[in-house]
Amino acid sequence: MSRPQSPPDFQKRELEPLVIKPKAASELLACSLTRIYKLMADAEIESFRDGRSRKITLQSIRRYVERKLASASPGTDAGARADVSQ
Repeated sequence: MSRPQSPPDFQKRELEPLVIKPKAASELLACSLTRIYKLMADAEIESFRDGRSRKITLQSIRRYVERKLASASPGTDAGARADVSQ
């Protein structure tokens, strides 16, 4: 007896993580771990405890970057803006 097969789309699709650890967030944002903890303390990015581990939502990191881009001065290079909606 064979197992039911998953639809082909699901097998080929890579799943993006919903949450990451602070160290990974610091690498994504190219900033220090201290800065990440400050952003969490200031509620600039959303995080929660999962057991003894701290997790940060990727969605909140995207929103943070979007807010920073929106508040950037009009004289900045528009070509330097990255598409963060992926």
